[in-house]
Amino acid sequence: MNICWNLIYLGIYSEWKNKVTFEVESLLSNHTNTSPTEPLHKRLSEIPLDAWENEMPALDGVIRETLRLTMSSTAMRRNLQKDILLVGGILRKGDFMAYSMADVHEDPAVYPNPQKFDPERYRQGREEDRKVAFGHLGWGAGRHVCPGSRVAKVEMKAIIALMLLDFEYDVVDARDHVLSKPPAIDKNHYLQGRPAAEPCYIRYRKIDATSL
Repeated sequence: MNICWNLIYLGIYSEWKNKVTFEVESLLSNHTNTSPTEPLHKRLSEIPLDAWENEMPALDGVIRETLRLTMSSTAMRRNLQKDILLVGGILRKGDFMAYSMADVHEDPAVYPNPQKFDPERYRQGREEDRKVAFGHLGWGAGRHVCPGSRVAKVEMKAIIALMLLDFEYDVVDARDHVLSKPPAIDKNHYLQGRPAAEPCYIRYRKIDATSL
């Protein structure tokens, strides 16, 4: 689901699609000796893990911003330690607490113009997500960050790279009209991140691999 939303945002915001495509092409140029005639998945497999993790700032920003916009659901935790004093009450040991990620992800005091897709929010020197202690909850926070987040990020990057280099695509509605903005998200649906109205689609065409 997260990969789908990343592809939707990249398909609609061509500036970021071009930036991420350039990053992937740079990884291929800088870290592989494979021929352009080799299958793309084989060429991408030659890129070292460190490069996937540390040499894709544009895609890192896109993934982080996509998670912020699509993951504003309600999370639940149980207090297993001592009682915690909260505003308006006490969270006892053993109690459960539900909280909305949107309280942070859509807070204009943390993220100005919070409904805008803006991966630049996380670049060094701006870093809006660091205005508060836990400014981004997409992978969890504190002691309970998702233990599989590193694997998930590389998986997302690899699939997005395959899509960007292997296909030309547009995001369209059911009438095959190209969308100029992403569909609204139904954040109350049990399938987190489901479009609020009608679904959207990806119209694609395979690229000639020898042109890469």
